[in-house]
Amino acid sequence: MAESSGNPAADSGLARGLAQITAPTAADLRRWYPELADWGGPLDPRWAVAAQCRLLKRWETLWRPRTADAAAALALALGSYNAGYGWMLREARRCGSRGECDRRHWFEHIEDEANCLRAARHCTETRRYIRRIFAAAPHYAGF
Repeated sequence: MAESSGNPAADSGLARGLAQITAPTAADLRRWYPELADWGGPLDPRWAVAAQCRLLKRWETLWRPRTADAAAALALALGSYNAGYGWMLREARRCGSRGECDRRHWFEHIEDEANCLRAARHCTETRRYIRRIFAAAPHYAGF
């Protein structure tokens, strides 16, 4: 897992476990997916993988109707995982308010620094995170 370098005991101070899930997100996941309530939690690798898959699918499903293609939906789902869905939504809206920016595309549009509403280092981290995941997946190479 890119978030924890494969360490199931990883603790960033804000997020924990293999998938680096925050306490509020873990609570949301248990509410949205009751089957997760009976499992361990962020420090249980089985729970972390199951939770991460459900969360990425949830966000990809939310982004898909708003994007031009599957790559953009996946990029925004990954960005939502890394930075938070609300931040990605606000930055996509900011992109849409700028005439030359197409908010249906992540690459070279929403990811542009001009759309960043967070500290620049956080936007840089999110861009690198998304590109690192895409680079590691041969199916998405070239996006």
